[in-house]
Formats: sequence, structure tokens, C-alpha cells
Amino acid sequence: MKWSNGVLWLAWITALGCGGVLEEAPVVEEKEDPRAIELSYLDRIRADSSDVAAHYELGAFYLKHAVYGEALRYFSETFRIDSLHVRALLGAGEVMTRQGELERALAVYRKAIALAPDSAAVYRQLGQLYLRTDDDDRARATFAKALRLAPDHAPDHYNLGVAYARDHDYETAAQHMQRALEIDPEYALVYYSLGEMYCAKMGQCKRAVDMASKAVKINPTRARYRTALGHIYMRLNRHEEAEAAFRAAIERDLAYVEALNGLGMVLAQQGKEAAAASVLEQSIALNPAYPEAHLTLSKVYMKQGKTEEGQKQIEMFKRLQPHFDTIRDQRLRLKGHADDAVARYNLGVIYAKLGFAEMAAQEYKASLKINSAQIQAWQNLGTAYMRLQRVDDAITAYRQALTLDEGYALAWFNLGNAYLMKDYPVQARSAYERALAIKENYVDAINGLGNAKLREGHAQEAIDDFKAVLRADSTYFGAHYSLAVAYREVGDSLAAQQQIRLFARKQKERTR
Repeated sequence: MKWSNGVLWLAWITALGCGGVLEEAPVVEEKEDPRAIELSYLDRIRADSSDVAAHYELGAFYLKHAVYGEALRYFSETFRIDSLHVRALLGAGEVMTRQGELERALAVYRKAIALAPDSAAVYRQLGQLYLRTDDDDRARATFAKALRLAPDHAPDHYNLGVAYARDHDYETAAQHMQRALEIDPEYALVYYSLGEMYCAKMGQCKRAVDMASKAVKINPTRARYRTALGHIYMRLNRHEEAEAAFRAAIERDLAYVEALNGLGMVLAQQGKEAAAASVLEQSIALNPAYPEAHLTLSKVYMKQGKTEEGQKQIEMFKRLQPHFDTIRDQRLRLKGHADDAVARYNLGVIYAKLGFAEMAAQEYKASLKINSAQIQAWQNLGTAYMRLQRVDDAITAYRQALTLDEGYALAWFNLGNAYLMKDYPVQARSAYERALAIKENYVDAINGLGNAKLREGHAQEAIDDFKAVLRADSTYFGAHYSLAVAYREVGDSLAAQQQIRLFARKQKERTR
């Protein structure tokens, strides 16, 4: 049996989001073109605006196709027409959960429980939300309640096991996962998770081989399962079998970085430095934010006598290491639920801090595709575009943030910077002024305003702004350079030279 809402939830992982198609949702036949199906629902609604089934089924259709705004709209409309429609509440809660609106989703699920206190499906989704919010005690109690109502639901046993595993009670976790397998012997995800838990947490790696091998047998195309098997073989020092497992995973997904990293490590352990270096370089080119890949490659380079290259990899490892746990947790959340807006956004923030602007932009865009109402994500996407010199795209992103919140001073400031980079000083000046109207004495915006005025040819006004910056913050050494340029514009060479000397001195002091 194929279960739609079992998700990887191990103790060393933050909540991943147990999602999928709602169990009570109608199965939407996809033999026709999806657009034709969508139009058929819309035609039914136009013919009868009170057609509850058409509204709900269209919401489920949009949820399936990740059109979340429309899904929420039609689930909400379903509930407006029929205030006892629990499945519409569950659909709305699922949309909110995927969009990262967890408090709203929690309120919706509580309303659903009030309407249907004996519905296992309601407790099931609520339990998944508790796991996502790291409320493991409530998650255990809620899944236990769901199982009392529907004792043969394999994903609930699995997720209850996950809740115990997160509390480091691995024996109880394994019991519940084994019960899930008794109900559904073809539940590949459970074999995979048990394999990882037996080996990494319970020291039973030989037993873990059997679990991971069964996951591979059930789903031979899944690169993740073969990669897990490879790591278990590595722990048992069965290097040739580990290498074969990693290579098989890569055959199924050439860009699967975890498998490339594993292959690089096992090749290095076998003394195959040249092959290991090639694989690890490929992995890092695909995704440079894996610290373990840099560490292993540094060791390989050192063995090859490439000291300078090895040292560079060590430095990159040190840069990444403080963010390792967070990066790992967000990636694991996405393995269980690719439509997790919060995990996408969080990865974007980390990648931006590390200087991976292109990767940050990709994550922000993915997050906004799920929930386009994230003001901060639009702002951060604009900043990532600025770092990539995609100024027109940055302007679009900042404007979208301001469409959602006109009182966002930082977005006005950054919009001004983008306009200034495009050499649109009039528009830049207007943006800086809007920022200052919202946030008085905003030093960065005052400095930007001075630069805009300087570009417009109003050097004397710019001088007044740069002086105001330095009165507010004497350490703002860049204002000295801007003052020097402005003084030259008004013909005061002596003052310009003085400001250049001050700029050089303060810049030197700051870099000590």
C-alpha cells in the first residue's frame, strides 16, 4: 500500500512536514489535460455558486498542483458555504502549513477538532504540525489519539515512532516503526529510517543493512535509499560495497550531492585520491555548502601534496561549519517536504550569509513560489539580485516587498541603492526620502540621499547630508570619501583633500 503522508522524522532531524495529498481528498484523475480539469470545476461553480463539492475538489486540485493561493481560496469558500465541512478546514490547514503559516494552521486544526472530535485525520494533521514545530510531547499524544481512532494507519505509527526518536527513546521508536511495517510490509520509507536509526543511533549496523536493502528493493530508483545503504556499509568498513551503492545512487541522480560526497569519502578511504578529488570537486561545484565535502577534499589535497589547495578547503570548511547543523536540518526538512516555505527561506538566509548569492536567490524564489506574501523574502531576494548585478530584477523584488508593506524602510533604502546603481538619481532620491519618512535619522538612508543629490548635481545639499551622517555616526568613514567628492564638485580642493585624508585614516583604523 502507498501511504501519502509518511515522512522522514528521525530524532536528529528537525521537523520535515508530513504532507502529501489529504487522505479524505478526492483523487483527481489526471488522464485529461490539467487545464481542462480546472476549467471543468470552474464551469460547475459558475453554473452553481453554492456547489460545495466543486469548490472543495477545485481546492484539492490546486493543492495537488501547488497553486496554494487558489487552493486556500477555494477551501475557504467551501467552508463559507458549508460551515461543517471539516475536510475543507484540513485542506486550508495543509496549505497554511506548507506556506509556513504554522500558527494559523494550528488554529484551523483546533477548529476542525471542535467540529469532528472523533476524526483520526484531524489528529493526524495536527500531529504532523506539532512535529514541525518541535512540540514532541503534543505530537506523541496527538498521534496516539489518532491511532486509538484508526489503529491500523501505518504512517501514524511511523510518525509516533519519529516523535519518540526525537526524544532519544530509540527502542520505543523502533517498536512503532516495526508496527508500521507489520501493517504495510512495502513501506520503503520506514525501512530506510529504521536503517539509519539502527546504525547511527543504536549501533546495530548489520541489522541496518537489511533495513536499507529492503528500502532499495522496494524503491530501486530512489537515490536517497541507496546513499543511506552506502553510508551504512562505510560504517562497517565494507568499502567496495559502499562504493557500489554510491555509484548506483549517482546513476539514478547525477546531481545527488549526498551520494557524490559519500563516493568521494569512500574513494579517499581506499586510497584512490585522484578519483576522490574529481568526485568531490564535482560535488562542490553542484553545491558548495556541504562542509564535509570541503573537509574530505582538503585531506585528499594534502595527501596529493597540494598544500595550498588543501588549506583553502580547510578555510571553507571552517566558514561553513558554524552553519552545518542548520543547513543539515533545513535540507532534511525539504527531503520530507519539498514545499516547505520556511525551510527554503532559512536556507536562503544561510546561503546569503556565506556569500552564495545565486543559491540564496534560488531558495528565496522557491519559498516565494510557495508563499508569495513573504515580505522579508522579497526584500532578501532583491539583495541577492543586487549581489549578482541583476539590478532590474532587484528593483522588481524590492517593489514587490513594498507592495505588500509600504512602511518597510529597509526595502525603500535598498530600492534607492538599486536606482542609484542604475543611475536614476531622481528615483533614488525619492526612495531614500520615503525611507527617512518612515525611519527618522536613518543614517544609511541619509548617506544614500546625499549620493543621489550629488548625482543630480546638487553638491552643496549633498555636503549637508554627509555632514549629518557624520554627526550621527562619526565612524561612518565612507561619508568622508563622499564629502571629498562633493567638495571637489563645489571647487573646494583643500576641504576635499582633508576629507580624503580622514577617509584613509579611518579606513586603516577599521581594518586593523
